[in-house]
Amino acid sequence: MKFLFLVFISLSVFAKTPHYTPTNFNGSKEEVRELFDNLWDNFKSFDNFHCYRRAHVITNQMQVMGVDSVKVFYFRGNKQTLPLQWYYHVAPAVYYKNELVVMDKALIGGATRLNDWIDALSEKSNCIEFEVYSEFLKVADQVECGFIVSSIYNYGPRDLDEDKTQFDPAEIFDAMKSISPFKRKKYRRLYTQP
Repeated sequence: MKFLFLVFISLSVFAKTPHYTPTNFNGSKEEVRELFDNLWDNFKSFDNFHCYRRAHVITNQMQVMGVDSVKVFYFRGNKQTLPLQWYYHVAPAVYYKNELVVMDKALIGGATRLNDWIDALSEKSNCIEFEVYSEFLKVADQVECGFIVSSIYNYGPRDLDEDKTQFDPAEIFDAMKSISPFKRKKYRRLYTQP
């Protein structure tokens, strides 16, 4: 797959200081569509509630492909009052002409601008961007929803305030549980892991 017109820019909307510069596509929209179409989507059908695993598998794949992505964590209010499976959702994202584009293979059938993705999840409520998870937790009862743009190395909400600099092999191992054992072998052949 060709990724022409890639430029790298410094972006400062992360939960913690990133230890890499995210890829910013500046060519045609077709490049981003092609990336989305080539992302791994052979996940176990019953693993629908493990978005964090899927996001980790896909961000690892993109890194091997030479694309430095980010993750977007979406939160719906107070986890004490919401169904656990919808307390949060996470998906990988890339930048296209400095605009965040979410690559959510599980819920949306194509690369989607961040605002459209949030609107789809929150029924057009006013979501607030947070820099760190601990800030969101302080006001979770007072907001309909929030989101955090984070490094690819963050696995779930509990580690969003950590300053991770690489993939944790134990988390990659856990993330691979979202793929059947037979297809894991294929994934490992195609996309080396830490």
